[in-house]
Amino acid sequence: MKIQTNCKCVVNETHFSVTMLLSRLLITAAQLYFITGVILNFRTISQNAVNIFHFPVTPAIVIAVCLIGIAITLALLLGLRTRTAALCLLIFNMILGIVFTLGTVNRLSLFFVTLSIAALLTPLLLGGGKYSMDFIKARKATTEYLSK
Repeated sequence: MKIQTNCKCVVNETHFSVTMLLSRLLITAAQLYFITGVILNFRTISQNAVNIFHFPVTPAIVIAVCLIGIAITLALLLGLRTRTAALCLLIFNMILGIVFTLGTVNRLSLFFVTLSIAALLTPLLLGGGKYSMDFIKARKATTEYLSK
């Protein structure tokens, strides 16, 4: 299906959706890598959070937040509430990036956080495409509405 926009350019919806699927897949791989690094350094992360925010953060809280991050990452991969998941991961990356970079952990993580925030802007602004759970739910709702 081809969609014509106001700028007189033709966008192939299938190619766009495949691109969004690949984008979500690569973002998921990067997020899981990042969250695994946080889980492996959970004591350092909790100590950095205490030093920076002067708020008691136990390692259990860090692990719980990481498990929530994994669940949101998998929702993004499936395209379930794509924009909401991308926004939550954007905030998640910004907070953990601040804790990582202001602590004594490797400064390369700032580059990774910036890169992942830039990558998350695509599904945040454009959605999941037709190869996502959002599209399947919307198509089903439209079909039910039109069949009445």
